[in-house]
Amino acid sequence: MQSDEAKMPMITSLKLGVATCALWLLSVSVCMGFDRGFEVIPLLGLQAGGTFQNEQNGKDLDIDEDICYGLAVDVDFNPDSYFEFLWMRQDTKIDNPANPNQDLKFSINYFHFGSTYSWYHTDKFRPYVIASIGATYFDPKKSSYDDELKFSMGVGIGLKYYITKHIGFMVEGRGFGTFMGGQTKIFCSSSHGCYITTSQDILIQFQSHAGLIFRF
Repeated sequence: MQSDEAKMPMITSLKLGVATCALWLLSVSVCMGFDRGFEVIPLLGLQAGGTFQNEQNGKDLDIDEDICYGLAVDVDFNPDSYFEFLWMRQDTKIDNPANPNQDLKFSINYFHFGSTYSWYHTDKFRPYVIASIGATYFDPKKSSYDDELKFSMGVGIGLKYYITKHIGFMVEGRGFGTFMGGQTKIFCSSSHGCYITTSQDILIQFQSHAGLIFRF
């Protein structure tokens, strides 16, 4: 069972993600005169990739592949496009083979705004491509380590299938690039120093997920 300390970051991220979705949806609706259709899509998938080039010991530190989950809110722009807010979270870790008790456990949260283009669509099917920008939030489980917020971009391709006018399914694959900014120290603590020191410019991750569409 998770401790209260372990649960708190997840609850905080969930509240932040949902609150941002709601605020974004309200803002877009006001700007567009409340006359646009929109979709709320809970998501579940798998996130993989991501390697930190650690200069402290010259070894690469791989982020473990793990389940990801989140929420997307899509607002119609025109028949071929819609705007999207996406929040996705992965709870993962970096293994320390020398001492498993010192594995670094943390979560990766993506908060992204994007736009899609659908080159073909019917009442049932909608294939699309998407591009997005936003932030990547690295949230360590141990409160003694500092969290990190970095700029990121994403691209992806997906397919939506509508069972009825208001219910559907979607599948999507997406890649994220987080800009680390060159010489960077990550997950630092006053008592333990910095877990990672890297000079890499970008961290790449890949994600595949599916979701249940609720259209309004």
